[in-house]
Amino acid sequence: MNKITFAGFFLLSAVSHISHAVQDKPYHHESQIDYISSSEDFSNGKWALQYRYFQEAVNQETVPYALSGFLAQTSNIGGQYVGFGDDDTRYDIDGTYVFDSKWFIGLGYQKTDINDASHLALINRYNTLGTDSKTYAITGGYYLNKSTEIYLAYQYNDGEQSSTAYHTDMTGHYYRLGLRTLVPMTVTEGIYIDASYQYADTELQYSGAYTGKTTQNSNNFNLTADWYFTPSWSVGGYYHTDDSNSDNDDYGIGTAYFLRLNDVLSARINVVKQFEPDLDGVYGNLSVNARF
Repeated sequence: MNKITFAGFFLLSAVSHISHAVQDKPYHHESQIDYISSSEDFSNGKWALQYRYFQEAVNQETVPYALSGFLAQTSNIGGQYVGFGDDDTRYDIDGTYVFDSKWFIGLGYQKTDINDASHLALINRYNTLGTDSKTYAITGGYYLNKSTEIYLAYQYNDGEQSSTAYHTDMTGHYYRLGLRTLVPMTVTEGIYIDASYQYADTELQYSGAYTGKTTQNSNNFNLTADWYFTPSWSVGGYYHTDDSNSDNDDYGIGTAYFLRLNDVLSARINVVKQFEPDLDGVYGNLSVNARF
């Protein structure tokens, strides 16, 4: 059974469980399987599996479904595995502890092993640093109110990349200051905003046909905004700028839908069209989500 047939069968099987009396019960566990691909080469998509446990029950009855975990403001731990075929994989684990004072602290680890360069564009869209690399992260922040958090994060990345001509060792220090919030609106559910500033200090050490070392400092700004017209449907866009290279600025628009099937299962779709740099087709993922 090929990937397209399996993905279609899986989603249709989930849809067959649709109930007209779906109850949005609180949940502690959330798991999800994703099929990540593009319209230009849908059959060559990648699979991802993720799971998260929340210490306190998460309410999903009065908030946008996709934001319920963020708005719960409770301690949690989870991880993700992404398989890209052959030996190309990525996995990560992270956890956040929330104090009674609404301060929080989080730790994370990510390991990426990529041998096929054709996978890099897809992988980088999902926040992977480097080619074959390890990333360690620590985050601290505070919840300003029931729908807003500010945070300061540090990441250390240690990676390498090899070719027939030379080998490159890559190290990087990344400092990020960010804010995430859901701005309530009178008619619709509200506008979700994720804005951050990042300072990056990276070093590349070359050996082989070319030997040398380069260092680079850069300032990055990232902005994502999603307007939730209903608890299930949102439309938004993103913008990223990097002052180390004007060609690194990118932006696009997208839409997402969260379809509740029964008390446990949901189907999700997320589609993004990138305009700069210009890429053919659209990227996105089809997902089956379980909350219990």
